Amino acid sequence: MSFMELLSRLFRPLDYVRIKHPHKVYYDLYFPLILASFFTLLFAYLPVQTQIIGKDGLVRIITDILQILSGFYIASLAAIATFNKAGMDDLMEGEPPTLEVLYHGKTMTDKLTRRRFLCLLFGYLSLLSLFLYFLGAVSALLSANFKYLFGHQLWWLAKAKWTFVWMYLFLTSNLIITTLLGLFYMVDRIHRRNIIARHSPSNGNSNTPDDE
Repeated sequence: MSFMELLSRLFRPLDYVRIKHPHKVYYDLYFPLILASFFTLLFAYLPVQTQIIGKDGLVRIITDILQILSGFYIASLAAIATFNKAGMDDLMEGEPPTLEVLYHGKTMTDKLTRRRFLCLLFGYLSLLSLFLYFLGAVSALLSANFKYLFGHQLWWLAKAKWTFVWMYLFLTSNLIITTLLGLFYMVDRIHRRNIIARHSPSNGNSNTPDDE
């Protein structure tokens, strides 16, 4: 087994990004882009300058929240992987999301079950939250050094600052939107079939269109 194959195992949760579905691009890209751009412009043009890195800065606030969320994501992943509920291993209804997988040297398109999709989603959230946590921590530790290294080029430092803020907020927005999507599936979608069955006519016909 090659080094790259060994390394790829550590980043397997990123397979969530490769999932294909017509609606997924809105949650992965469009909504986070809107949120990141809006808040970056808001923080840049507020009358009172927003502190980005520091004791009460934006990065510190988000990092404190991530300390809690990281544990929640990992616990949710463990619960989903072992959740014994009818229908969790069935294909998602409507147009199921797909993932291209490599099997014995051949690329195959795998239609995802509810369990597989949610495991990929919360695995991705676990990895992204850990990455953002350490990114925030490292940024706080190195911020003083950036001032010493680039303090004589303030224009460059200011430009890099808001580029960093936008990228950081984009990843954070992606984390928030994906979390809301995961909560939607956990609190509503995986129970939809049982709700339909309870309110169906006595003939048992519960074939209601369901676009997951």
